[in-house]
Amino acid sequence: MKHKKMNVKWALLLGFVNGMSAFACGSDDGGGTGDGDGDVTGDGDGDGDETGDGDATGDGDGDATGDGDVGGNGGSTGSGDGDGDGEGGETSQSDETLFAVATQTSDENDVYTSYIVVTDSLASGTLSLDHATEIDGRAIVAGVAGSGELYVGTSNNAVVSRYTLSDDGALDKTGEVDFLAAGLSAVNEYAGQFQFVSATKAYYFDGSTGQVVVWNPQAMTYTKSVSLADFVFDGEILTFGAYPIRVGDTLFAFAGWRTNEGQATEPVDRVGIVALDTTDDSVELITDDTCPYVRDGIVADDGYIYLATEAWGSAMHYLNDEVTAPCLLRFDPQALELDESFHVDLTTLLDADAVGSLVVGPDNSAFILALDAQDYEGPPAGRPLASAPLWQWATLNIGDEPTAELLSDSPLTGGSQLPLHFSDGSYLPLLGDESTFVAFESAGPGASGASVAGLAFSTVQLR
Repeated sequence: MKHKKMNVKWALLLGFVNGMSAFACGSDDGGGTGDGDGDVTGDGDGDGDETGDGDATGDGDGDATGDGDVGGNGGSTGSGDGDGDGEGGETSQSDETLFAVATQTSDENDVYTSYIVVTDSLASGTLSLDHATEIDGRAIVAGVAGSGELYVGTSNNAVVSRYTLSDDGALDKTGEVDFLAAGLSAVNEYAGQFQFVSATKAYYFDGSTGQVVVWNPQAMTYTKSVSLADFVFDGEILTFGAYPIRVGDTLFAFAGWRTNEGQATEPVDRVGIVALDTTDDSVELITDDTCPYVRDGIVADDGYIYLATEAWGSAMHYLNDEVTAPCLLRFDPQALELDESFHVDLTTLLDADAVGSLVVGPDNSAFILALDAQDYEGPPAGRPLASAPLWQWATLNIGDEPTAELLSDSPLTGGSQLPLHFSDGSYLPLLGDESTFVAFESAGPGASGASVAGLAFSTVQLR
C-alpha cells in the first residue's frame, strides 16, 4: 500500500490549516503524536504538525510514561476578565473530581484566545465557555494531579501564571514567574514539557532556546537554566516530545529535529535523549543517527524504554522515499545506552502506507497507528497527513520480536495523539474546531465523552 498517488485537492488546504494547525501551541511545523512543535497539527515547537503535539499534557497519574505531574483535565468553571483572573465557577465546595481543560480558539485573523474550563466530568456533556477563565494567546496548562493548582503558559510571552482552586470552584490567580530571564519569549509547546519534581522544583524543556529551565513553583521564581547546547544545530529546529519518562531519579526527555525550511521542512536522522538527574540537575545527552523524529516512548516489562518515530516523521517517509523509514528502538535507562542490536522498521509491522506514533494506553498498554492514505485529498505535506482522520489503531506487543495487530473495530483518528490518564479513567482528546474526549480503554478508543469548542490541547486533574 505504500506510496500511492494521492488525489490532492488544494481547496482543502485552508481547511486543514485552520482546523488542525491550531492543535499545537507551536511555532513551526513538525510533527507527530503530540510533539509540542505543532505536529499534531501544531506541535507547539513551531512546526504545527501535531495539533497539539505540543502539548501534551502529562498523564496526570504519574505512570511510567509521563511524569504524572503534568496531567490533568479540566472543564467548565472559572471565568476570566482577559488578564487571566478567574471570576469563579459553577462548582461548589466538595470532594468531587475536578478537571481544568485549556482550549484554544482563533478568529479570522488568526488571533488566538484560550479558555480554561473547570468541569467535574470528561465523560459526557458539552463544556461551556461562558464562565471560563480567558487567556490571551494559545495557552497550555500543567500541574501536579490532585494538587488544586494549575500553571498556565502562553504563546504571547514567557510568563507562567499559577491558579489555585478555591473552595467555591473558582480559579484564583496566585502568582507568576517570568522565564524572560532565561531568554524565552513564549511558553507554548506541550504541557508535558513541564515536569514537577517537588513543591519547590520543576522543569520546563525548551527547544527554542536549547535549555531546561529550572524553577520554583511554590515561590514562583526562576532558579537557573541547564544548557542543552550540544542538541542545537545550525539550520535545524530542536523539539521535544509530549511525554518525558521518569525512572527513579532520572527524567528522560526525547528530542527530534527538523530542517528549518518552512513548508519544505523535513525530519533529521537523529535520535536524541536527555537524561536529567533530578537530584543535582546534571544532564547526559545521548544521540544516534539511526532514524528521525523518535519522540514517543514507553517503559516495558523488560526494563527497557522503547522509542518510536511519531506520525509526522512516518508521514514524511510516505511522501518522500528519501526520508528514512520510521523505526522502533530500545534504550537501557540504567546504562544510558541504545541497544545497537535492536532496530525495527515500523513499516514492516503492518500492511499500511505509514506506521508511527507509539501511544501509551491504560495499564501501560502500547498502541501504534497505521495510515491508509487512499482517501486522502489534502495537500502533499506531512503535517495535514499526520493529522488527517485516516489512521487505524493497532495493538503493539513489545519485546525482542515486536508484533502489531490492527483493531478492526476502532474508529479512524489522526495519527498524532495526546492521551490523558487520570484517576477516573483515560481519555483521548480528538482535536478540531470542536474537541471531543473519547474514552481510552485497554482495547483502544471507546465511547465519545464531553466536547468543547476549540482545540483542547491540555488538561489537568485539579482534584
